[in-house]
Amino acid sequence: MKMSNPNAIIFDWGNTLCDYPLRTEAAQVEFLHDFLTDPSSFTDLATVTAPRSIAGATLQALNREREDCRVVSFADRLRCVLAPDMDDADAELLELRLCKRIFASGRLMPEAEKVIATVRRMGYRTAILSNTPWGTSHRLWRAEVGRHTNVSRNCDLVMFCGDCGYRKPSQAAFDACLELLREAPDGVIMVGDSFRSDVLGARGAGCQAVWFCRDASLPKDDSAAIMTTLDDIFSLLGKGA
Repeated sequence: MKMSNPNAIIFDWGNTLCDYPLRTEAAQVEFLHDFLTDPSSFTDLATVTAPRSIAGATLQALNREREDCRVVSFADRLRCVLAPDMDDADAELLELRLCKRIFASGRLMPEAEKVIATVRRMGYRTAILSNTPWGTSHRLWRAEVGRHTNVSRNCDLVMFCGDCGYRKPSQAAFDACLELLREAPDGVIMVGDSFRSDVLGARGAGCQAVWFCRDASLPKDDSAAIMTTLDDIFSLLGKGA
């Protein structure tokens, strides 16, 4: 399926350009459990201590997103269901430690640097539009992208949900990205691994969409363009790498 005359290509970050062990809800809950029950996560914090155990319902509540896609910060989630008396300094340090643990587990996709650089060289504008897990800081995540300089220097825009206050698939997230890119929706392709957030969200905002689906066992949607590797973007654009 060839895409029609795009001016810009927006990529998701987590599990599209960079792999993290958070691809499924079960993996997310397990990661969060391991972090929050690790006493070292709470070292030198004054207003919150490591719980001895966390009920599954509590973890599910921490992992749950709002139906209207508004971003709920990591600190607000913890205060709501686990640590109501936690102060801002402790919340900030705990969030930083969580993000550092996530980032340490990340692995840039093998084709990511080449694809971003080549697409940019072809004359397409490039951007990253991504959600963050558990409402973690968009500033920390932008710094994480910046650490991968061969990707970040070839992006016209790096934007996370916290920058606009809404998560994908909300149209508000796409509209904010498009406004900063100064691009019309029909001239933009969104590439991402989440069918709901990236494909349906992009379509709802009027953009073209490509599903980055590496799991051959998942049911395919005949109406969606599909990539199994990042290199597939070139055939969808009708051009060689």
